Amino acid sequence: MRALLLRALRDQSVVGLTGADRIRVARHLAALRTAEDPASLLRAWFRGDVPTGWSPGELMVSQAHEGRHA
Repeated sequence: MRALLLRALRDQSVVGLTGADRIRVARHLAALRTAEDPASLLRAWFRGDVPTGWSPGELMVSQAHEGRHA
């Protein structure tokens, strides 16, 4: 699920996902868009499993774990 969410954050789309994966990822993206504190959601979803890549999604999760909320 984490890999699918990172891909969706990178692509800013759920294109290519099907079925339950598409629904779950779309719900996660919607929750991030409407959250008062999206960084806390990312920290909870990734629970210390901080990605080390440079894609936009990986950077967002990394920043959230570092306490950067902007």
